[in-house]
Amino acid sequence: MAFAPRQTVFPGGSLDAADAHVRAFADCEELASWGKGFGCDLEHAAQLLVAAVREVFEESGVLLALDTRTGHPIPGAGLAACRQELVTKTRTFADVLEATGAVLSPALLYPWARWVTPEWSPRRYDTHFLVAALPTGQWATDGSGEAVSVAWRTSADGRADS
Repeated sequence: MAFAPRQTVFPGGSLDAADAHVRAFADCEELASWGKGFGCDLEHAAQLLVAAVREVFEESGVLLALDTRTGHPIPGAGLAACRQELVTKTRTFADVLEATGAVLSPALLYPWARWVTPEWSPRRYDTHFLVAALPTGQWATDGSGEAVSVAWRTSADGRADS
Protein backbone atom coordinates (compact mmCIF):
# COMPACT_ATOMS: atom_id res chain seq x y z
CA MET A 1 0.00 0.00 0.00
CA ALA A 2 1.10 3.56 -0.60
CA PHE A 3 0.81 4.47 3.08
CA ALA A 4 2.87 2.56 5.67
CA PRO A 5 4.01 -0.36 3.49
CA ARG A 6 5.39 -3.41 5.37
CA GLN A 7 4.01 -2.07 8.66
CA THR A 8 1.59 -3.49 11.19
CA VAL A 9 -1.52 -1.34 10.85
CA PHE A 10 -5.06 -1.14 12.12
CA PRO A 11 -8.04 -1.84 9.87
CA GLY A 12 -9.29 1.45 8.57
CA GLY A 13 -10.37 3.64 5.77
CA SER A 14 -12.59 6.63 5.34
CA LEU A 15 -16.15 7.66 5.94
CA ASP A 16 -18.37 6.42 3.14
CA ALA A 17 -21.37 8.47 1.97
CA ALA A 18 -23.56 5.41 2.62
CA ASP A 19 -22.43 5.35 6.27
CA ALA A 20 -24.70 8.33 6.95
CA HIS A 21 -27.75 6.20 6.04
CA VAL A 22 -27.15 3.48 8.64
CA ARG A 23 -29.51 3.95 11.54
CA ALA A 24 -29.18 0.59 13.33
CA PHE A 25 -27.90 1.70 16.73
CA ALA A 26 -28.48 -0.06 20.03
CA ASP A 27 -28.41 3.09 22.17
CA CYS A 28 -28.27 6.65 20.79
CA GLU A 29 -27.76 8.17 24.23
CA GLU A 30 -24.70 5.97 24.72
CA LEU A 31 -23.55 6.95 21.21
CA ALA A 32 -23.69 10.65 22.10
CA SER A 33 -21.61 10.00 25.22
CA TRP A 34 -19.15 7.88 23.19
CA GLY A 35 -18.79 10.68 20.65
CA LYS A 36 -17.71 13.04 23.40
CA GLY A 37 -14.58 10.87 23.70
CA PHE A 38 -13.63 12.28 20.30
CA GLY A 39 -15.16 15.71 20.90
CA CYS A 40 -17.82 15.29 18.23
CA ASP A 41 -21.58 15.62 17.96
CA LEU A 42 -24.06 12.75 17.68
CA GLU A 43 -24.19 12.78 13.87
CA HIS A 44 -20.42 12.61 13.47
CA ALA A 45 -20.14 9.99 16.23
CA ALA A 46 -22.66 7.84 14.33
CA GLN A 47 -20.63 8.16 11.11
CA LEU A 48 -17.40 7.26 12.93
CA LEU A 49 -18.97 4.21 14.56
CA VAL A 50 -20.48 2.97 11.28
CA ALA A 51 -17.22 3.52 9.37
CA ALA A 52 -15.15 1.80 12.06
CA VAL A 53 -17.38 -1.28 12.27
CA ARG A 54 -17.70 -1.49 8.47
CA GLU A 55 -13.95 -1.20 7.89
CA VAL A 56 -13.12 -3.80 10.56
CA PHE A 57 -15.67 -6.17 9.03
CA GLU A 58 -14.38 -5.61 5.47
CA GLU A 59 -10.72 -6.01 6.39
CA SER A 60 -10.80 -8.67 9.11
CA GLY A 61 -14.20 -10.37 8.95
CA VAL A 62 -14.98 -9.37 12.55
CA LEU A 63 -18.43 -7.81 12.98
CA LEU A 64 -18.50 -5.62 16.08
CA ALA A 65 -22.28 -5.55 16.45
CA LEU A 66 -25.01 -6.91 18.70
CA ASP A 67 -27.68 -9.45 17.79
CA THR A 68 -31.05 -7.68 18.18
CA ARG A 69 -32.63 -10.88 19.53
CA THR A 70 -30.08 -11.67 22.24
CA GLY A 71 -28.25 -8.39 22.91
CA HIS A 72 -24.95 -10.29 22.61
CA PRO A 73 -22.26 -9.94 19.93
CA ILE A 74 -23.11 -11.59 16.62
CA PRO A 75 -21.65 -15.12 16.33
CA GLY A 76 -19.14 -15.61 13.51
CA ALA A 77 -20.93 -18.44 11.69
CA GLY A 78 -22.47 -17.27 8.44
CA LEU A 79 -20.72 -13.91 8.26
CA ALA A 80 -18.29 -14.81 5.45
CA ALA A 81 -20.88 -14.53 2.67
CA CYS A 82 -22.11 -11.15 3.93
CA ARG A 83 -18.55 -9.90 4.14
CA GLN A 84 -17.80 -11.01 0.59
CA GLU A 85 -20.91 -9.24 -0.68
CA LEU A 86 -19.85 -6.08 1.16
CA VAL A 87 -16.29 -6.23 -0.21
CA THR A 88 -17.56 -6.77 -3.77
CA LYS A 89 -20.15 -4.03 -3.26
CA THR A 90 -23.10 -6.29 -4.06
CA ARG A 91 -24.55 -5.51 -0.63
CA THR A 92 -24.39 -2.33 1.47
CA PHE A 93 -23.35 -2.30 5.09
CA ALA A 94 -26.93 -1.37 6.05
CA ASP A 95 -28.05 -4.51 4.16
CA VAL A 96 -25.51 -6.61 6.08
CA LEU A 97 -26.79 -5.33 9.41
CA GLU A 98 -30.38 -6.06 8.42
CA ALA A 99 -29.56 -9.55 7.08
CA THR A 100 -27.68 -10.52 10.24
CA GLY A 101 -30.17 -8.94 12.64
CA ALA A 102 -27.42 -6.70 14.00
CA VAL A 103 -27.28 -3.26 15.57
CA LEU A 104 -24.22 -1.17 16.27
CA SER A 105 -23.28 -0.54 19.86
CA PRO A 106 -20.68 2.00 20.94
CA ALA A 107 -20.12 -0.24 23.99
CA LEU A 108 -18.17 -2.66 21.74
CA LEU A 109 -15.56 -0.07 20.67
CA TYR A 110 -13.69 2.39 22.82
CA PRO A 111 -12.26 5.75 21.67
CA TRP A 112 -8.49 5.56 22.04
CA ALA A 113 -6.81 8.39 20.12
CA ARG A 114 -7.10 10.89 17.32
CA TRP A 115 -4.05 11.56 15.19
CA VAL A 116 -3.66 14.21 12.51
CA THR A 117 -0.63 13.99 10.24
CA PRO A 118 1.64 17.05 10.21
CA GLU A 119 0.97 19.79 7.65
CA TRP A 120 4.26 19.06 5.87
CA SER A 121 3.25 15.45 5.18
CA PRO A 122 2.48 14.73 1.51
CA ARG A 123 -0.43 12.50 2.62
CA ARG A 124 -2.75 14.06 5.18
CA TYR A 125 -4.92 12.01 7.54
CA ASP A 126 -7.25 12.90 10.38
CA THR A 127 -7.64 9.50 11.99
CA HIS A 128 -9.68 8.24 14.91
CA PHE A 129 -8.38 5.09 16.61
CA LEU A 130 -10.59 2.71 18.56
CA VAL A 131 -9.96 -0.49 20.47
CA ALA A 132 -12.24 -3.50 20.80
CA ALA A 133 -12.26 -6.98 22.23
CA LEU A 134 -12.65 -9.83 19.78
CA PRO A 135 -16.25 -11.08 20.15
CA THR A 136 -16.64 -14.67 21.31
CA GLY A 137 -17.21 -16.97 18.36
CA GLN A 138 -15.52 -14.70 15.82
CA TRP A 139 -12.00 -14.70 14.41
CA ALA A 140 -9.97 -12.38 12.18
CA THR A 141 -9.41 -13.62 8.65
CA ASP A 142 -8.07 -12.18 5.42
CA GLY A 143 -10.51 -11.74 2.61
CA SER A 144 -10.33 -8.16 1.49
CA GLY A 145 -6.99 -8.53 -0.32
CA GLU A 146 -5.62 -5.49 1.51
CA ALA A 147 -3.26 -7.31 3.87
CA VAL A 148 -0.44 -9.83 3.78
CA SER A 149 -1.82 -11.36 6.98
CA VAL A 150 -4.61 -10.64 9.45
CA ALA A 151 -4.62 -11.17 13.21
CA TRP A 152 -6.47 -9.85 16.24
CA ARG A 153 -3.97 -8.81 18.89
CA THR A 154 -4.05 -7.59 22.43
CA SER A 155 -2.50 -4.22 23.18
CA ALA A 156 0.37 -6.06 24.93
CA ASP A 157 1.03 -8.09 21.74
CA GLY A 158 1.06 -4.92 19.67
CA ARG A 159 3.60 -3.25 21.95
CA ALA A 160 5.85 -6.31 21.79
CA ASP A 161 6.00 -6.01 17.96
CA SER A 162 7.15 -2.39 17.94
